[in-house]
Amino acid sequence: MFPVIKAMLLKSSVLVALVGNRIYPDVVPNDEKKPALSLFLVSTVYDDAVDGTRLITASNWQINCMANSRMNASAVADAVFKALHGQSHDTIKLARVTNRNDELPDSGVPLRRTIIDVELKHFT
Repeated sequence: MFPVIKAMLLKSSVLVALVGNRIYPDVVPNDEKKPALSLFLVSTVYDDAVDGTRLITASNWQINCMANSRMNASAVADAVFKALHGQSHDTIKLARVTNRNDELPDSGVPLRRTIIDVELKHFT
């Protein structure tokens, strides 16, 4: 699913202008230029079909918008919201941003993170 979300994000010219192709699974490498994004799967929602097969109906993802300032992290988060919220893709019926959290940095660490939580409704 990571490649699908990345493809959805890369459709946004605003987001590409900010992060380029710096979108990673799980974590942004320490030596990577910022701003950048990391995405990871938080949970998967299953449902049982009438014939007994187990279907994935939704998945919940966390997108970490990493930047060197709060303003840059916020700008990236705004672009992520616009790129995903209410959108669909080949295997995604609907993407919905459910939460946004601006994280306070640790003392002495200049890196800032804004967290975007996204629920993806899948075609079943």
